[in-house]
Amino acid sequence: MVLFLILYLFAEEKLKIEGEKMEIVLHGKERGCRFSEGVSISLPGRLLIRGREGYYFPTSSFFILKGGVKIESEEGILKGDSCIYNLSTEESELFKNVEIDLESLSIWTNHLKLNLRGKTCQSEEANLIPEGKNLELRAFNWFYNMKERRGEGSEPVILLKDGETTVKAKGLVYLQPSSELFLLPPVEINQKERRILCDTLIYFISGDSGIGRGNLYLISERERVKGKTFYFWTEKGELKRMKVREEVSVSYETDKERIEISAGEFCLTMANGEIEEVLVAEITSGRLVRK
Repeated sequence: MVLFLILYLFAEEKLKIEGEKMEIVLHGKERGCRFSEGVSISLPGRLLIRGREGYYFPTSSFFILKGGVKIESEEGILKGDSCIYNLSTEESELFKNVEIDLESLSIWTNHLKLNLRGKTCQSEEANLIPEGKNLELRAFNWFYNMKERRGEGSEPVILLKDGETTVKAKGLVYLQPSSELFLLPPVEINQKERRILCDTLIYFISGDSGIGRGNLYLISERERVKGKTFYFWTEKGELKRMKVREEVSVSYETDKERIEISAGEFCLTMANGEIEEVLVAEITSGRLVRK
């Protein structure tokens, strides 16, 4: 095994490079080293990068690693097919089949920019899965602060798998410590034949519940519900119960008639995608319209 110890002047730490085989190569006019049959780069106690093949260019202070790349840092474990790592800035780019394990959150993407000094990562598009939850999230322009464990993205799509429920919004803020998703307007929830619209939504991942606010519309083949605030609970990705409050208006149609009600509260309980129970409280007006 070939072993190199290099003084890393930028951080006043010793950088260790280990490889099975080494040869001198030229990249343009710059001389570098090629490591094959396995290579590892480490800053003791802070960083370890492994790959099947690696190139080191000391003048430019960067590495290129290929083949089953794995980065182990204080914040988490990152994997990818290849990566470029800049020693002077502690910035890295990972390419293809990128996977990040950050405690209770996993992130997948095909291109990731990583700043180990600033403890941030970003990607044009990423898929996220909170550990132990039947939920998958896709977002564009994803930015994640690994120290604060806070992420932001645009045009997010949330899939609650078993119930075939999808949630779309304009923007997203994810707070990992509290397992909360803040969805920015407009927000749209689709579950089979039912659609719910609102301005903003907070989803409590650990509690399988959420709160939507502003200009609520619940639309299905037979019912129309409007209100200002709604609370909902899910189970295995399926909407199980919801409560609508503030300036509630309800319209429900059967084959022969339509019922219109104004009230303070509307509660809906679901089972297997069908309405099981409807409760209306604080009724202020109502009428029956026969067809």
